[in-house]
Amino acid sequence: MNETTKTNQNRAINFLKKFFSFDSMITPNIITFLFWLMIIIIILSGLGTIVSAFTNYYYGVNQLQIIYGLLYIIIGSLTAKVFCETLIVLFKINDSLKEIAKNTRK
Repeated sequence: MNETTKTNQNRAINFLKKFFSFDSMITPNIITFLFWLMIIIIILSGLGTIVSAFTNYYYGVNQLQIIYGLLYIIIGSLTAKVFCETLIVLFKINDSLKEIAKNTRK
């Protein structure tokens, strides 16, 4: 067994230990991924609304759909950001509390 194989095995074992002991949180990474997924879905939905405005034949509806699509992109993106930031703050509070507890033990 060469050095690289041992290193990779040690990394895998360390990852599994951290994963099953809950020493490190993977949820913030999942929240970040879900944030970008939500942003993509929001932008595509807003653009779909704007594009559908050009297929309607009613003049007033077209303008409202374009405005609605733009507002959906802006407000939806802000809402997704605030929601995900709120969840991330909870994990940062947890990290800070762990550090405080670690410092008070010394």
